[in-house]
Amino acid sequence: MPPAVNQRGEFEPFKMLIGAIMALVVLTIILSAIDFFGKWTVNVSTERLFTGIRNAVQQPNGKPLEIRGLAFEAGTVYTTSSLGRQVGLEAQCLKFEGPSNYSSITWNTSTIQINNRIETNVYAVCYTNDPNSLDSFCSGSADCEVCCDIYFAKQPA
Repeated sequence: MPPAVNQRGEFEPFKMLIGAIMALVVLTIILSAIDFFGKWTVNVSTERLFTGIRNAVQQPNGKPLEIRGLAFEAGTVYTTSSLGRQVGLEAQCLKFEGPSNYSSITWNTSTIQINNRIETNVYAVCYTNDPNSLDSFCSGSADCEVCCDIYFAKQPA
């Protein structure tokens, strides 16, 4: 006589397989949502950066305008010419500054490169160009009515 078979036990592996598939579907949905909101945050931050600098350009009083909590994706690069087009200034009217010992940002006066995903503050200091002053980096430039220093992850002095 054959041994008694537990018919309920024969379906347990299928139930486990269905449970694993459902868990995988839920995990995929959660990871997709995280990726979507991460990209959305970066897009909103980029727009806030441009809007903040435009505001500083429109009120060139020499005081820092802080743009808080901006998220940047690794590999993001801003140049003075690309940022100038967005805010209505010539490239020579903008200058970047950043922290000296910060591996997440590589910079020179005309380029900022984000090396790792970061969330940081940006400061825009804009002032009217005085052609007779030697204090400004854009002094004497007829193309610059307004000059701006843009500080990434560094407060202006």
